[in-house]
Amino acid sequence: MKESEAQRQILDYLALGHICHYWNNSGMMVNEYKGRKSFTRFGAVGSPDIIAVVDGQYVGIEIKGHGGNQSEYQKAFQVRLEDERGDGGFRGVSAALQNRCSPSLSLG
Repeated sequence: MKESEAQRQILDYLALGHICHYWNNSGMMVNEYKGRKSFTRFGAVGSPDIIAVVDGQYVGIEIKGHGGNQSEYQKAFQVRLEDERGDGGFRGVSAALQNRCSPSLSLG
């Protein structure tokens, strides 16, 4: 399954379940003005693709297509989140809707 397909399924699932969430757009773009290029970065480096709140708990969902892996920035973000929260904060890595979160956390 393509990452974009999994993302659409997860966003649809969260919306159908009336779960507070948003797509976390992050990346970089190149601007050009009067022949000069500049770069604009938006979003936190390594942050997950989708942010949700389930029963008051932060849920970060990093979506990966078939065979995809977290980048070093994404792994570092996850470690920082888990260390700072200290209360079992969760950040899932998903390739498809059926493995969207840990078995101990129900989104429904």
